[in-house]
Amino acid sequence: MKADGKLIGLSSVGSFDSDIYGATKQARFEGYLASIPATEEEEKEEEEKEVRRKLPTYTGPEKFKLIGDEDEQEDPFKQYKRPTIADRESEYQARARSRRTLSPERVDGFGKGRIEGARSYKEIMMEQQLLREEAEVKHQLSRKKQEEESKKKNEERRKKLIEEQKKTVEKRKREVEGKSRGKRSSKKAKVAEFEEAWKQDPEEEVPEIIKEKPNFNQSGLLTKEQRTFKGVELKYLEPNDSSKPRTKWRLYPFKESQSFEPYKIYKKSSYLLGRDTKVCDIILANPSCSKQHAVIQYRSVQKEDGQKVTRPYIMDLGSTNGSYLNGSKLDDHRYIQLIERDIITFGYSKKEYVLIPEELLQTEKKSG
Repeated sequence: MKADGKLIGLSSVGSFDSDIYGATKQARFEGYLASIPATEEEEKEEEEKEVRRKLPTYTGPEKFKLIGDEDEQEDPFKQYKRPTIADRESEYQARARSRRTLSPERVDGFGKGRIEGARSYKEIMMEQQLLREEAEVKHQLSRKKQEEESKKKNEERRKKLIEEQKKTVEKRKREVEGKSRGKRSSKKAKVAEFEEAWKQDPEEEVPEIIKEKPNFNQSGLLTKEQRTFKGVELKYLEPNDSSKPRTKWRLYPFKESQSFEPYKIYKKSSYLLGRDTKVCDIILANPSCSKQHAVIQYRSVQKEDGQKVTRPYIMDLGSTNGSYLNGSKLDDHRYIQLIERDIITFGYSKKEYVLIPEELLQTEKKSG
């Protein structure tokens, strides 16, 4: 391109047409590159020069001014940031994490050559599958080995137990045989002794061996079975003359001025009194009373005119603290006849039991 009859090079700045570029001053195009570097080194030098030229002209707000090295700078937003796992880990954990390979080297499918030591995705997956199968096989082998060892131990233990049982059985057999042999030998010795004595003096009478005679007396087992009720052995059995009463007797409990619900004691031939809730008909809650303290028994008695009448009796069953009738202590295991309005107490209990027939109450109500 010509300018005023002169040629303009790429590395020079000349005057330009004012109609096209609007001015002929060089200051307007100052700063533009007018040459192209020939090599890469020249291009880097040009870039460094440009950076050095622009750095002094940089200005910014005072609050963003950087002080000191970049490593020593503090983050102004540190207090507002949420701590990460990397911030919480120790130096040892950070070192281990830095040595851990997140992903192995892969083969570039689009590359020309194969990188030494690199593997494809298929190879990695096959290798992992082989490792899993190997671990599974090892686990199965170890489990099978443990089962075989346990079976072997159980078999040895079983054989040992069988041998011990055989030894104990043989020992018992030997003991039994020894005892039986001892008995037989003692009997044989006695017979031989008698025979020897008879040979020496045939006229002498040989004493007979006295055998134990059969015993047909009561063993007491049947009585014990009869006296057991709900797993508890009873201290009392009803006599042969026990009978159900015709009179409707009632036992009224009183404690000082307080009265309680009366007991209807005419539905059975006997009523057991005590603390044992399994077998007793009337429960005595006071701790001074025994489990089977006393019994009220109805007995059929023959009068002077020959008629039979059923009357109530009380008997203490050998209790620890005794039973009392109208203030007098009763003898153990002895029947005492009861009459209407009798007052009975047991042990150290303050509760009093008054025996009243229902007919007497009805007559008193009518007369009253």
